[in-house]
Amino acid sequence: MLLFVGFIAILDVSAPKAMETFSDRFYFAKQQGLWIVIGLVFYIIFSYLPYKLWEKYALHLLIVSFILLVLVLIPHFGIETLGARRWIDLGFSSIQPSEFAKLALCIYVARIASSGKGIAAYLFPIVVMVLLIMAQPDLGTVITLLFIFFMQLFVSGISVKSVLLYVLLGIILSLILIFSSDYRRDRVTSFMDPFAKYSDTNYHIKQVLYSLANGGVSGVGIGQSRQKYLFLPEATTDSIFAIIAEETGFVGVFLILVLYFTISARLLKLASGLNGTYEKVLSIGIFSWFTGQTFINLGSISSTIPFTGVPLPFISYGGSSLLSLLIAFGIFNSLIIFNKETWA
Repeated sequence: MLLFVGFIAILDVSAPKAMETFSDRFYFAKQQGLWIVIGLVFYIIFSYLPYKLWEKYALHLLIVSFILLVLVLIPHFGIETLGARRWIDLGFSSIQPSEFAKLALCIYVARIASSGKGIAAYLFPIVVMVLLIMAQPDLGTVITLLFIFFMQLFVSGISVKSVLLYVLLGIILSLILIFSSDYRRDRVTSFMDPFAKYSDTNYHIKQVLYSLANGGVSGVGIGQSRQKYLFLPEATTDSIFAIIAEETGFVGVFLILVLYFTISARLLKLASGLNGTYEKVLSIGIFSWFTGQTFINLGSISSTIPFTGVPLPFISYGGSSLLSLLIAFGIFNSLIIFNKETWA
């Protein structure tokens, strides 16, 4: 249902940008439709592959993830857009390695937990990933990774005192990363009062809030958004929910929130019924990825938290985000399929 909502939203929202850039109003919709089909095929395949396979190759997946994150930073490999290097040009398409790094982290941390290693073993993957992704830079993905990491750490059997200590260190690290950059610091101050003055940093959140205000209770009508006409930056990706809210209002927003809450609750219920450290930690990692990224996106759009860009799961435009999440959900599904006796 979320994939359907996302496709219809992209079909609607992307038309002005697609016409301006490609002279084809359906360009982004056709791309997203192709990624949905490919992603669902991978979802089915990964659902029926034994999940133990990924435990065996966890280190290999992590190393490949590191290599891709390094390639992003190398000219002629990485694509620079709006001052950030987050994509690798494949010629026929591009990929965003940080999206697949989330999956590699989930699997590797689950493997560490099942091996009974100490806290130091957990720090290696997250520290390297944070450093490489902040070099792009991409604070939103770093925050998502830290959330996944700490949630997995919490259920891994490590003492609560150690977990709380590292959560505190993670918060301190996040604050340092935020306030060490003028741009990120301005994002925080614009969050405190987005209408205080006109500037490049608060323009985005102001346009998002205009979209929400225009939507009201029932919305302006599907296809009738004014903000999608190139007023709202990243309208098909990080900010797509603002256009959905403008066109469908509180009613549409509420129904979509119910979908997200239902999926999150279902994931958590299934994860809690799994036996085995590897299974439980891996499932909680995927749950945290989906739920945490949803909260960060919707929190930013509603100005509940400082604005930071992350894709809205299954709705935002983007092949890397969609494919990596569908693969993760396929692996989660395999945890249930290959543990049928748990649910008998």
